[in-house]
Amino acid sequence: MSDNFAQRLNRREEIDVRVDGKELLVYNWVNVIQPTEVRGHNPVVATAGADIYAGDSTMKPDAVTHWVAKELDDELRIDPADHGIEVIDVTDDEVTVL
Repeated sequence: MSDNFAQRLNRREEIDVRVDGKELLVYNWVNVIQPTEVRGHNPVVATAGADIYAGDSTMKPDAVTHWVAKELDDELRIDPADHGIEVIDVTDDEVTVL
């Protein structure tokens, strides 16, 4: 896959793919609601579980791109797999972009 094609895919919010014979809608945009507790007298910020939604909806995605998964891990320490969400590398040779 060319770098140019990968860059164009990275700009899309949703990507239809076929992996192992099954078709999936992979989201490249999610919103996360994560309850957080902040106290002024204690410099610790505590976060609880997170809810991940597809785009700006209230629907849980079946799959997200590897780019989204990396940002979730880097910024929020969230692994989509822990939430039952598949991580799909849409640039992988085994993945057919539809």
